[in-house]
Amino acid sequence: MKKYKIEFSQLALNDLYEIYLYISQELCSPQSAQDIYKKIEQKIESLSVLPFRNSEIISINGENIRRLIVDNYSILYYVNENSVIIFRIIYTASNLLEKFQAQ
Repeated sequence: MKKYKIEFSQLALNDLYEIYLYISQELCSPQSAQDIYKKIEQKIESLSVLPFRNSEIISINGENIRRLIVDNYSILYYVNENSVIIFRIIYTASNLLEKFQAQ
């Protein structure tokens, strides 16, 4: 079975950092921040095998963006020949189209 390399866009890294800060500082819950960070990390790592298991939700610049939901967060990614590129990590209740238009 093919194993894909996991890569992160700078936007996704920023998103993950912002999620951690918000939960840790704004919600005053460092342990919860650590827990969700680990959960997101594990779910992303699972994309290295069978990354096509999640549906395509939109096409951007010729890339078919897929979504993996982890608790209240959508991990948006696309797959190329050898890699899974994590594009964004967004709070699921937010307006996804609005996020894309802001780029």
